[in-house]
Amino acid sequence: MDIKIKEVKKEDTENFANEQWAINDKKFSFLPPKKTFYFASYSGGEIIGYAQTEIRGGIAETRSLLVKNNLQGEGIGTRLLSYVENWAKTENCVKSVIKTSSAWPKTVRFYEKMGYKKDAVLPKYYYGVDWYYMSKKL
Repeated sequence: MDIKIKEVKKEDTENFANEQWAINDKKFSFLPPKKTFYFASYSGGEIIGYAQTEIRGGIAETRSLLVKNNLQGEGIGTRLLSYVENWAKTENCVKSVIKTSSAWPKTVRFYEKMGYKKDAVLPKYYYGVDWYYMSKKL
């Protein structure tokens, strides 16, 4: 078999990758299905905070947690994350995980105050800054 390797564009490999992952996922069932949920904090009918959380295999990963800039520090993020964590427990999750950046030291301190510990440091992961995987047992 004559095999050659060359650099290609992502589009050139998408169909192949999707087909092969579908075969492997079906054959081996590596990952349980992922479910994505969205939560919002409201005040006066306006969204002032938002969370996006995915559940897979008993792990709740909050992919995004945002509070309106002028309301940060007012306890909205604390209430929202606490709500998500309590909800995750009702979904039989045993752990909550997040990923955040060293570029946001207030955010890192917020998660630490909420009981999250740094599990891993990803040096220069995005945008030339360190990122942290953080987790908390539920």
